[in-house]
This record gives sequence, structure tokens and C-alpha cells, in this order.
Amino acid sequence: MFADVVARVVAFLASRLAVPVSSQVPKVRPAAFVTVARVGGAADNRVVDRPVLQVRVWAGSEPAAAELANEVRGLLFDLASEPLVKRVEESSGPADDVDLESGHARVSLQVRLTVRALR
Repeated sequence: MFADVVARVVAFLASRLAVPVSSQVPKVRPAAFVTVARVGGAADNRVVDRPVLQVRVWAGSEPAAAELANEVRGLLFDLASEPLVKRVEESSGPADDVDLESGHARVSLQVRLTVRALR
């Protein structure tokens, strides 16, 4: 059985960032926040999973969103030091992704992890 990779990445980032991190957009939006979602990937077998995660970063301005996204980007590579995470690969680096619903500045990036199942 595999761990909930989104929950683990949310907890990892939340413990290292000064902004809220969750798997969903908060109903009451803070000035800046981060979301994590699994958007693809598949298991190789019962032991190895390769999830693709989309990380979105919202902030009050494009420069602030880009700065926060680059901080998140660096932290995502640190996931490789976590138990069960064997590899972190960037699928798509930080890219402008304006939230059309709210108009807020947003930057998105994607990573692909290689993770082992729980023992």
C-alpha cells in the first residue's frame, strides 16, 4: 500500500513555509498560499509509484508569486531526503498561471516523484 503522497508533501511544505499549504484552495483566501494536487503518474508495481504532482503558488503580485514558487521549487528537491521518496524530477518548472477565477497572481510547477510503498 502506498502512502498519501499529497498529504505527505503538504505536511512537508507546510512545516517549512510561512504561508498556508493544502490540497485545496481555501474558502477564505489568504494573501499567499500553496496547493498540491496529484495530476497523474502510475505505479510501476506494488512497491514503486511515480506520482506527478502539480504545485500552485498564489500571491499578491507576480513577483511575489515567482519568489515563493522558487522557494517551493527548492524545497521540493529536498523531498528526496524523506523516507519513502527515492527521486524527485521536475516535469515543468515555475510558469505564470494567472488564476482566471480570482485574477490573483499564480505560478504553477510540476514534479514527478519516485516513492516506495509503506512496509
